[in-house]
Amino acid sequence: MQSKIRDVLTDKTQDIYCVQRTDTIEDVVTVMNDKRIGAVIVKDGETVVGILTERDLLKKFLAEHKDPAKTYACQIMTDQMVITTVDRSCEDCMTIMTNHRIRHLPVYDGKELVGIISIGDLMKRLVQDRSTEVHYLQDYIHGPFA
Repeated sequence: MQSKIRDVLTDKTQDIYCVQRTDTIEDVVTVMNDKRIGAVIVKDGETVVGILTERDLLKKFLAEHKDPAKTYACQIMTDQMVITTVDRSCEDCMTIMTNHRIRHLPVYDGKELVGIISIGDLMKRLVQDRSTEVHYLQDYIHGPFA
């Protein structure tokens, strides 16, 4: 059984944390720390314009010794987002994330952003799927009452 991304989203909270493109990195880091998350969606008003991840903070902010009070989300965000849809398989998304070397994937249902999945979310679901498969195979081989 191949789980879909919609299955992953039902297993986790549906909160999508967003910041505005003009929010300072100081504000962005506060949100990420308070919510204990590794990525936020960046918006311009209500329009999604990018994603800002821990990796962006390390490579584009800390490594360049920028001032968190004078640097804005739009200056270090990733604006060419890799995205997925709710109907895509977990295996496909794992391949996408591996090939693009990313750990967070915004999820769309049509034109609506409905969530963000992490590599950890995918691993959790894939382990659950494999455990279920093993259980079914054991029942098949040994019978349900073995």
